[in-house]
Amino acid sequence: MRGHIFISIYLSLSISLLAGCTKIDRPETDYTSAPADSFIDADIEAQTVCDNRNIQIKTVSLNMNAPEGPTLTFSGDNRSDADQVVTIRNCSVNNIMMEPKFEMDMYSGCVASGEAVFPDYLLQTAGIQTFSSISFILRITDASDNESYFDTDQFNMFTSMTGKYTQKYDFSGALIAERNGVTIKIGRIADAKAAFGKQIYVYIDNTTSIDIAVETVETMIDDIEIDPMFFVTVGAGKKSWAPLTFQDSDIIKNSIESIDNLTISLKVSGIYGTIIDTGACQVIFGQKST
Repeated sequence: MRGHIFISIYLSLSISLLAGCTKIDRPETDYTSAPADSFIDADIEAQTVCDNRNIQIKTVSLNMNAPEGPTLTFSGDNRSDADQVVTIRNCSVNNIMMEPKFEMDMYSGCVASGEAVFPDYLLQTAGIQTFSSISFILRITDASDNESYFDTDQFNMFTSMTGKYTQKYDFSGALIAERNGVTIKIGRIADAKAAFGKQIYVYIDNTTSIDIAVETVETMIDDIEIDPMFFVTVGAGKKSWAPLTFQDSDIIKNSIESIDNLTISLKVSGIYGTIIDTGACQVIFGQKST
């Protein structure tokens, strides 16, 4: 029965509605507002995330204004015979996909602690001012064998701000695709310099009942072909503000002084293959054309 349901979902999503964009002028700058200097405080109760195979992991605390960014602290007790490494997957905050910095080493017979640090610039880009809900999967991997691991169930937790804070999902940008349950927009160029190069924010809204992956097919800046760093997974019913990153080495090599004209094509994939091929879409950064 489950197979029939998935096939039915996929067939409904894979209707061929491919249409290449010609020219899209970026709207006036009207972006999601970001918190100024700090986030609104939120607390959590200690909860057990994993109690399996002699491994127990709990959430301990949430610090919205930690020095490196909002931080979720975990504790672990490894009663198994092998050292373990814990990482986080499919994480979202307020239904928006986020990839925190997190890796917790758990040595055999020992207790451990670890911190998942959420990048404040991405939270601010998404207009997240506090955490009202957090969802994630933990992957527990044998430290001596990367192929030996197990995943927890998707863990959904609420904070003290649940019911008190309503997340806004307003976003302005150049529309690239809006079909088969997926909306994609190209937003603004990042204000701050990224560690790896120049970044452009991409907004993805996945209203389908399946997880999707979004990747670039072809990308050009001012008619110069250049490969960005970009591959994003968006959970079912979730949203993402993902950075499209052009490495400094490529920018310098191609003598690109600024990003004024972006031509991009994207592919959206689901469990049974391609859902959307956007075709080539052109985005003009700067003032709107008349």
